[in-house]
Amino acid sequence: MILTLLQWGVEQTAFVGLLTEALARLLAFGISQGLGVPARLEGLVIEVGADRQAVTPNCFGLIAITAYLAGLLAVPTDWASRWRGIRRDVPLLVLANGLRIILLVALGAVSAASRQVGHVIILVALAPLMIMGLWGLWLTRDLRALPHYPRWFAGLVALLLLPAIGVWWLFLYPYLLALLVATKAILIGLFGLPIGSATLVEEGLRRFLDLTLPEGGLRLEVAARSLSLAPFLALVVASPLPWARRLWLCMLGLVTLFALHTAESTSLIVLGRSAQALVSPAEALSDFLTVATGPLMWFLLAAPSRAWWAPASAR
Repeated sequence: MILTLLQWGVEQTAFVGLLTEALARLLAFGISQGLGVPARLEGLVIEVGADRQAVTPNCFGLIAITAYLAGLLAVPTDWASRWRGIRRDVPLLVLANGLRIILLVALGAVSAASRQVGHVIILVALAPLMIMGLWGLWLTRDLRALPHYPRWFAGLVALLLLPAIGVWWLFLYPYLLALLVATKAILIGLFGLPIGSATLVEEGLRRFLDLTLPEGGLRLEVAARSLSLAPFLALVVASPLPWARRLWLCMLGLVTLFALHTAESTSLIVLGRSAQALVSPAEALSDFLTVATGPLMWFLLAAPSRAWWAPASAR
């Protein structure tokens, strides 16, 4: 949490603001001159035809570095080992974020729909697994916590990610409908908010809770947060556990994520009405949890052990 708030503070600085403006100009220039696609920059929003994409400090991928550092700090070890991980893996995260931006620009040149799928779904679900893979490399190479890097497991998780995203998409509408009902009930029953109406609004691949209050409306994007389910499902199904236990863990993870998501949504809406200055750092915490929840739930519920990665002859 402290690292996330520090990251949020860095993103609010004038220096990062200048870097964001420079990135927006560079991307607009690259799209129009490099790819030959007409693009217009309006403030920090790039317009390509009818498609509009805001360039924000989030584009620098600092949240991935924050999540990786949190993983290093969660393991009791010496600072020399942590520094080796930082020195090797943080530049890889920076490089990966640069490739992510290039990929999104290329997809945007193909079609707005492909960019949306990549930006809003695929890369959001992939990020936690990539960070976790680097963290596993650190555990193996620097701490010798694992007998060898579990390549077979990492490969299986990667193969299962797309089917897991499909399952997430299948359950998305009933999940968000239940979230809407639960959030509205808590806001009215516990906080006494005079909510006139509550609806689920679709805008492209994004989904919003839209609430009507006497002083105006409140809107909260909720689909991205629920994507934590996809990497969790991929990790659980790839785990060397009995299938009945895997199924139970998948259901338990869904319920746990729903409870966390409901609490976050309720908190953000209450803050948006009573303490707007706290909404931005609270959203940064929510973004961090989007990255961290899937792997963290897997660690807590599946309880992976060193024996999982031992050679078959040693089991």
